[in-house]
Amino acid sequence: MTYNKNLMILVYLSGLTELAKAEVEELAKAYDDKIINMNDRFAIVEDGKFVGRLAYSKVAGEIICKTSLDLDLPRCFNEDHTGFGVNVWGLKGKESARLKKRFGDKVKGKPNLSNPSEVFDLVVNESDVIVTKRVWAYNPKVFSSRDLKARPVFNPTSLKPKLARLLVNLSGVKPEQTLLDPFCGVGGILIEASILGVKATGVEIDARWARGARQNLAYLGLNARVVNEDFFEVGSDLGKFDTVVTDLPYGRSTRLDGDMTNFYRRAFNKMKELSKRLVVMGPMDLVEELKSSEWNVRRKIKMRVHRSLERWIHVCNG
Repeated sequence: MTYNKNLMILVYLSGLTELAKAEVEELAKAYDDKIINMNDRFAIVEDGKFVGRLAYSKVAGEIICKTSLDLDLPRCFNEDHTGFGVNVWGLKGKESARLKKRFGDKVKGKPNLSNPSEVFDLVVNESDVIVTKRVWAYNPKVFSSRDLKARPVFNPTSLKPKLARLLVNLSGVKPEQTLLDPFCGVGGILIEASILGVKATGVEIDARWARGARQNLAYLGLNARVVNEDFFEVGSDLGKFDTVVTDLPYGRSTRLDGDMTNFYRRAFNKMKELSKRLVVMGPMDLVEELKSSEWNVRRKIKMRVHRSLERWIHVCNG
């Protein structure tokens, strides 16, 4: 089947719009994929080499055509597509069902809704329909298969896999590049980075959690370096990194004494020595602390973890 000469990918975003847009924007920048159009529901990007690693989008597909609700489809749909499936985004109920039927009537071949060989996504944007052939879809089982409690070592403060993947993606780090998590706990960020082919290193002051990180990585068949040391005491042999990605320690879950703001400032100064890129999540707005360490905060996102817990994500350059 022949589509457009210039490959254009439509990414349909999740309902968490700010996180979803930020993830697409940072990955597109890292992979030199131009964003042609973006709104609160979808993004259109050239090539879209990064879509297979997304955590906060629903589907992505190669754009075949843009048409009206009457579905004036191109000649490629005159070929046999027996076994196809179709999904509609942007319409609900009877309107969605009618558009599916209209599409099915116009496509040559018998559909297979239970186990399709190819899936066409129809994205309704006002009175237009963007027809795409799916190349990727979010699968919650990918993340649930390595859920916190499914790992050998559980720490209640650990990031869920989906959120850990988001932080890694916001850094724009690519396969074979290097990542440091200076407060790695039982390895959630290291796991997601390693799955993406990133060379990950974690530092953890607590020997129990350092062992736990190694166990969790081994359980999943992954390889990352875990250093059981105080981050502030590690020497130059730790090396330099393409990015630092971390969820800062906070509150009663830490063994840290004294003023946490001062601790964060010290940490940001140390991170600045090791990398020129940083994605850090913390329990409060840390822009001033980051600026005091001469980090340029390019993006700040406030997110609600649950009813009584909020987190701030900061994406920075040195």
